[in-house]
Amino acid sequence: MKIIVGVLTQLIETERRLACSDTWVCRLKQSNNVRPVFLVGDTVSQPILNGDVLHLNCRDDYMAL
Repeated sequence: MKIIVGVLTQLIETERRLACSDTWVCRLKQSNNVRPVFLVGDTVSQPILNGDVLHLNCRDDYMAL
């Protein structure tokens, strides 16, 4: 069984995502059972997974995500 951890972030927060990836998200990735995914709002017609960033069709704010 795999656990997906959704991390709310904004599309423009690239540096923050990189900082998270270099610290605690890196530790999560070491587990075979955990998959961290950064959730961002975008204008896509359907969800798109780009590496560890999942682009969702919604506003790019915390309430919408």
